[in-house]
Amino acid sequence: MGIGHNNTDSVSVMNPANRYYTIQACDINGMKARYATTTTFDSVPNNPGEIITVTEYLHVQPKITNITTNYSSQSHSLILKGRAIGIEHLTLTYQGKKVRTVNVKSGQFKFAQQFKGYGDFKLMKGQQVLATIPSQQYATPKVKVTSAERTTKGIYYTLIGSRDATINIAQNGQVIKTIKNASATTKVFIPNAKIKNSTRGLTVTQRVTNKKTSQAVQLPPLKVNIKQVTNF
Repeated sequence: MGIGHNNTDSVSVMNPANRYYTIQACDINGMKARYATTTTFDSVPNNPGEIITVTEYLHVQPKITNITTNYSSQSHSLILKGRAIGIEHLTLTYQGKKVRTVNVKSGQFKFAQQFKGYGDFKLMKGQQVLATIPSQQYATPKVKVTSAERTTKGIYYTLIGSRDATINIAQNGQVIKTIKNASATTKVFIPNAKIKNSTRGLTVTQRVTNKKTSQAVQLPPLKVNIKQVTNF
């Protein structure tokens, strides 16, 4: 076409590493500047051996790939990054509401978004949903309680959770027991002195690195010499 390559980080069909962008406004302006003078004639090959190359530009379907998620417990933010093809701007929604516009640079995006709860995030272009990020992707799964038994000394729990997680058992919002680097199956004993002889208001959560703390699971209130077993 007679015009040179743009910078490697440009949004242009003339980006030398381009695999995604169609003709942009900067390309059109470059062509206008290059061919500002009027030609006196059109030429076509007279020799059958000559070759005419025709380039057809196809519309690129917008697509998102290579998404990775992390969660910062310090800023309470989802950290999201990935690649975006055929897109300059994305809309991020949380629980169905728009929360921000995301800029795409050189086919990539990265940002941190503060939020509360365990809802779904969606990356959209206009009304088109390009990617959905559910809570299972950024939050630690809930703990499963397979057995609970109360004796005259306290309560015994058997918990199934994530390996190397930090497990917290709380009563009415106050942490009374912490288990670090838990195994997949963890057995816990809580003496009566810790729970002030009451089994009400007990919850359990767990957290693994780079994930949000799991949703709380209510622990069953028990009377002495009562055992509950749950099969999953």
